[in-house]
Amino acid sequence: MLIKQPLGVAAMSASAQGVQEYLWLLHSFQPFLVLSVSRIGIYNLGGRCGSQPSITLARLQSCLRRALRWWDWGRRPLAEGVGMKRMKARVWRKVATIMVVTVLACLAWPTGKVAAHLPFSDLTGEEPYAEAVLALSEKGVILGKADGTFRPAEPVTRAQLAVFLARTLGLHEEEVPLLYTDVEPGSWYAGAVGALYQLGLVRGTAANLFPPHAPVSRQQAASLIVRALEAASQDGGLAAVNLSLAEEEVQVWLGGFRDRAFVSAEHRAAVACAVRLNILQGDEEGWLGPGFWLTRGQMAMLLYRAFFLPLEPAPVPPPVVPAASSYPELSVGSSGRMV
Repeated sequence: MLIKQPLGVAAMSASAQGVQEYLWLLHSFQPFLVLSVSRIGIYNLGGRCGSQPSITLARLQSCLRRALRWWDWGRRPLAEGVGMKRMKARVWRKVATIMVVTVLACLAWPTGKVAAHLPFSDLTGEEPYAEAVLALSEKGVILGKADGTFRPAEPVTRAQLAVFLARTLGLHEEEVPLLYTDVEPGSWYAGAVGALYQLGLVRGTAANLFPPHAPVSRQQAASLIVRALEAASQDGGLAAVNLSLAEEEVQVWLGGFRDRAFVSAEHRAAVACAVRLNILQGDEEGWLGPGFWLTRGQMAMLLYRAFFLPLEPAPVPPPVVPAASSYPELSVGSSGRMV
């Protein structure tokens, strides 16, 4: 995650893995343009939108050679005209580098993609959820798998979502006596389930069953997140946002999805609220997939939008589309296209 600093200020951080230098340049192009240099050979440009398109080392070297060829500050009359007969190599190399950044700024205008320095080997930075995964990883919400992957297409289980949400909310995970007989004491998720249970956020599928290893549907995740937002609002930790919708409003906000009839009655209000707050979105064809399993990539997007970005209600509901009575050959479980 880039930390914005005033224009012209350079910050350097070193670690055993590599060095990154942040040069804040080019106010005429963008107030917060940054060249990120890493020893792994990937250079990135970022802007005020947080986008960081990747630029390969070879491309940067090519531009650098051109810049040095175009602007030989140590020999051209331009340098002499400002009272410098000869400039030290170190000085004109820096000036040439600044010019390279200018060239690259024109070539790599923000596209909304995140940097290539992602913590998981199965992400490229091109995915729609990559920015969310990176943000949650930096906050310690997402740790990934033991093999260094994130596996964004895998369904999220109830236990996993409980852990992710407890970390997002910064809850102290402490085991408490539960009514759920299927939550194993001492398990990796028991503390998170207990913390959410004390706040009244989690609900079992029966009086004494939580089914921790069952997959979570998109509408179930929406209900849990909206309940968490309501709890945060009551504690004063959330700006005033209307989380309650009348039935007429629920119908309006769900009217833009062909599969609105598949939203369960118990989740309708929460799903409509999540849609209104831009937390839950459908695809470009108007399918929401409320009963589809929530994938890990989608989960990252929901948590990121709900708790790490400002909650901004959509100004108008989506256009109403005809309701469908069935899905067009879609299987249960989402591939990740609906976030």
